[in-house]
Amino acid sequence: MDDALNSLKTVPAFLREASYLPRVTRHSSRVLEEALAPSTLFDQGIQLRGAVVEATYAAEDPAVLRRLRACSVPFLVEPQTLRFAGEAFLEISAFASLPYTPSEVVTSSTAADRNQESFARAVLEFEQERGAAAFIAPAWPLDDRNLAAWLDANYRLLQATCSANGSGGVEARPLLAQIAPGRAVREDPDRLIHALMDLPVDGVYVQPLRLHPVKDSVEKLVAFVRMLEAFEEAGLPVVAGRVGAFGSLLVALGIAAFDSGLGLAEASDLSSLNRKKTKKERAKKVPKGSRRLYLAPLRTTMPARQAQIILNSDLRGHFACQLGCCRFQGLDELPERSREHFLWTRNEEIRVIRELQTPSMKLDAVHEELRNARELGRQVRRTLIGNLRDLPSFDHTDRWLRVLGREAEARAAA
Repeated sequence: MDDALNSLKTVPAFLREASYLPRVTRHSSRVLEEALAPSTLFDQGIQLRGAVVEATYAAEDPAVLRRLRACSVPFLVEPQTLRFAGEAFLEISAFASLPYTPSEVVTSSTAADRNQESFARAVLEFEQERGAAAFIAPAWPLDDRNLAAWLDANYRLLQATCSANGSGGVEARPLLAQIAPGRAVREDPDRLIHALMDLPVDGVYVQPLRLHPVKDSVEKLVAFVRMLEAFEEAGLPVVAGRVGAFGSLLVALGIAAFDSGLGLAEASDLSSLNRKKTKKERAKKVPKGSRRLYLAPLRTTMPARQAQIILNSDLRGHFACQLGCCRFQGLDELPERSREHFLWTRNEEIRVIRELQTPSMKLDAVHEELRNARELGRQVRRTLIGNLRDLPSFDHTDRWLRVLGREAEARAAA
């Protein structure tokens, strides 16, 4: 599979080297457009290796897609077919603009009965029209409930997608199988991998049904990492979806790429997205001051109010930024450019890891950063005593260090 990937010049580089792919949505498009343009005659815009665009936004044919193409930034279009397994999409007008949106909820009992060929072709044609550098195959959630039925429906749909790729009006492009694993697949992916090896796919786009890297246990994170490693070892490069700052650990461990939104406390929870909202929930407004700021030395995002207290403290020097988002600008205004700062900082983190020469150097670098983040987190908590009733927790750095430790042990024993 590696030889095949290297022989296909159209395969994006992010399937072969460590890459961060920002998620392009209505809320982040302007930030991306501005970041791609140099801020002065003497600067360069941000150098992105790729991006992931949500289908409901791509349907609007936004200007940012033209900007990405003009800057030779390859992008994927996430078809968002996982959303069709819950009632919420029926009430969201953006889904009505997709040419393949079903008229009713897809269940484990009805998924296999759909016209797989026409559905798969409609998805690929849409992604092609929007200029995707590679296709993400449509898929259904691999829910532990009725897993056998979901696996069968997904395999049939992927077969139809592979047949549609390069036939009729669909150009032949690299194809990523989409995997949305629950606990059962996460802990035992071998059956799924064996099925994928029989199909002409060039990689996998993995979006877990439920994952919260900042809060999840060491065991769950280790199982997630080892599932991704199993795909990679089988010759299927991985793009891990919605993993936030945990992505830096993944690329250090050899995972090809990951995506995340800009400045979010990122987690993947499909059941929450798919659940039909109550009238009270729909009317609820996001509270003012709910914006979050990514503080790279702490490896986490924080509410802007908490971040501002830290930036006004004696620890402010730890958070100085010399990247294009912050050059010639004051640290006090950092929360106002939170999305720009997140984009530039995350992209730089992965560039540094990518340019290290050996896997051990990459692991050592991330290990050192997490140790520093853990110690700085303790200092921050001491600083915030008396300023906040509920102090933020930075325990995720300790859990992530343990994940690295478990992986180092496994590799040493292999």
